[in-house]
Amino acid sequence: MTFEFNHSTRIVFGRGRAAGLPDEVKALGGSRVLLVSDPGVVAAGLAEPLLRALADGGIAATLFSDLSPNPRDGECRAAADAALAAAADVVVGLGGGSAMDVAKSAAALVTNGGTVRDWEDPRRLERPPLPSVCLPTTAGTGSEVPFTAVFTRRADGFKGG
Repeated sequence: MTFEFNHSTRIVFGRGRAAGLPDEVKALGGSRVLLVSDPGVVAAGLAEPLLRALADGGIAATLFSDLSPNPRDGECRAAADAALAAAADVVVGLGGGSAMDVAKSAAALVTNGGTVRDWEDPRRLERPPLPSVCLPTTAGTGSEVPFTAVFTRRADGFKGG
């Protein structure tokens, strides 16, 4: 068995660290954010404080929450379209693996175009994705660490990325 693992993730951990999101976005050169979250996390009230903190920090933010568990390729494209419409320069994923994977996919599609099917091998990306920040709300998926994402292809049901 052979494999390749690329890792350039910075992890910031601790109680209350999400309040520092505006500073993290600014450190990445951002001023407009697409916040990707799932409907359950939004309903639980976790997105609103972040949207407010971003606004208070002078950062425009747009919420995208039209995604499902085990997100489909079309949801990734829809998130990228939302990022383009908002002129987002940073993408933030808030939630479990689905939200973080859609956020990372959108960040890559904004700069590379196409659909996630076009970039199933991330080594083929022609341009770096937009900077992204992941705020996990669950333990176990680990989606906040790698730059890759998992999605389900609608055409054949293949789950991968």
